[in-house]
Amino acid sequence: MNRCGYLDECTFFNETMKKRLSMADVLKSRYCFGEFHRCARLKVRKAFGNDRVPPELAPSDHERAENILAGWA
Repeated sequence: MNRCGYLDECTFFNETMKKRLSMADVLKSRYCFGEFHRCARLKVRKAFGNDRVPPELAPSDHERAENILAGWA
């Protein structure tokens, strides 16, 4: 199975979601082992680099990612 190449260094899963494993597993199955192109974190990372990805930005937070990409956040 394919997986996101950035999963091991993803601060959202390794720090923010450390104590919410069941919710993390749901998000991982969709965004890290599935639809990489839909991951809000990956979109911001590709556009601006890892340093500009807010640690608490969820993979499903598409609206916030679009605001960051548009320069509004």
